[in-house]
Amino acid sequence: MSACANCPKPLGNEASITCDKCNSRLHVVCTGLQNDDRITRNKVRNVKIYCNRCTTIAEQRTALPQLFDNLAKDLISKLEQKINDKFAAIEEKINNLQSSPSNPELFEEVANEAVERIIRSKNVIIRGLPESVGNVEAKIQNDTVKVGNILKTISTDAIPEKVIRLGKPSTSARPIKVVLPCDAIAKNVLKNKTKISNSGIIDNISISDDKTPKQAAYLKSLNSQLKNRRDNGEINLTIKYVKGIPKIVQSKN
Repeated sequence: MSACANCPKPLGNEASITCDKCNSRLHVVCTGLQNDDRITRNKVRNVKIYCNRCTTIAEQRTALPQLFDNLAKDLISKLEQKINDKFAAIEEKINNLQSSPSNPELFEEVANEAVERIIRSKNVIIRGLPESVGNVEAKIQNDTVKVGNILKTISTDAIPEKVIRLGKPSTSARPIKVVLPCDAIAKNVLKNKTKISNSGIIDNISISDDKTPKQAAYLKSLNSQLKNRRDNGEINLTIKYVKGIPKIVQSKN
């Protein structure tokens, strides 16, 4: 005698019903239906009855799209929060500057530098990629494909929004500015940029962040200080980014 799909008891002579998914038999009472409900359900076929096992599968399939949707919304929310936090920090600095007796020119300079750094935070600079040939459109298309292949070895999320050669055409390969969807993806590319050299696919390629002129000048000055301190006998020194700011620190050996 076959057992009910929802309980270990045999079906016996009790009223039973068939699972619409696997055709297993169930006690009517094990589905939560009454006998009259079973009769109505048999007449109206758009009412589906599933056993416990098939209900779980159906619920999981229904839940998966919602799960992915929730994950996407959560990621977008976190990215938006990061952007809002950055602008809030800048706004606070601007307010502090406005309330201080600083001169207007200094205020504008600091505000413009802060905004410029936010704009550049989602960019990376690729150096060493040979110039493409052809007309302007062909060059842009070829550069975009080459950059896309490089980024694929680093991050599947790193899809460039724009690829721009910097400077006027010359005999040497110009750097490429790559605009990415957000700063989090740019940071991930910079974090994993060593995968390029380890892949063996492309040689002599380097990737760096998109520094403002002031950032570049500061880093150049810092490297000069590092060299002087090493020449004066200091050892185990290196430049490390601390909360996004480069500093000379004692390296750990």
